[in-house]
Order: sequence, then C-alpha cells, then structure tokens
Amino acid sequence: MILKQTFLLVISIVCMSSSCEKAPLGAKEVSRFWIQNNSNNGVSFLISESFPDTIVPNKEGSLLMLELGNRRPYDQNREWEDFFAQLPADTLSVFFFDNDTLAKYDFSQVRIDYNILKRKDISLQDLNSNSYTVTYP
Repeated sequence: MILKQTFLLVISIVCMSSSCEKAPLGAKEVSRFWIQNNSNNGVSFLISESFPDTIVPNKEGSLLMLELGNRRPYDQNREWEDFFAQLPADTLSVFFFDNDTLAKYDFSQVRIDYNILKRKDISLQDLNSNSYTVTYP
C-alpha cells in the first residue's frame, strides 16, 4: 500500500512539474541557439556582443571548432529578448574562421589581418525566422 501511494505521489509531482512554465525544482532555464556548419570543411567560430564594432574580439580562448555537418549550441541563462535588449545594438556578430588559417597563424595576426571566412550579424528577429540556427556559409 505504501509503495502504491509513493508511486502515485511521484507521478503527481512529475505531471505537475511538466505543466510549469519555469524549470522544475530550481533548475536554471537556458536559452539556446545553434551554430551549424553546412560547408565541406571544418571551421571555428567566435561570437561577439560588441556590434556595431566589427573588430574581431581578442577572445582566442572562446574560439569553438565546428566540424563539417555538425552544430554547437550557444546558451544564455536569460530570455533572448532580455539578452538582446542589453546589447549595444541588439545584434550579435558571429565570426567564422578557417581551421587551417588558425593552425598556421597566431590569432593576434588573424585579428589584425581580419582573416575571417565570414561574419554574420544576427538579431533576435533573425534567430526567430531561422529556427534559432545560424548557418555557415
């Protein structure tokens, strides 16, 4: 009898927590979009929150590799509306780099020469219209 009551209690808690708008049991909510590599080569990317400044940020430690056909998430612990509202121009810049270039040259030289494959400037409206996915190329 106790086992049956425990089972019903657990089922009730799971059902109630799944209907909540907030994350259950104090878990942090995460807002996420994806960076997708649709090219035939591996690339690396770096996200900057400094738009309209389009200089490659000095954040070599934040470079993320992205193999061909793969995708990686970019997460925030805020709602996207709040996140984009606090940016200087409500836009993110995503810089894409060739992995061979990064292997051959020092990152400071890549920055100085603006040796990027592509830069995409992304607004919240862009994310919404592209199913929260930023694609390269």
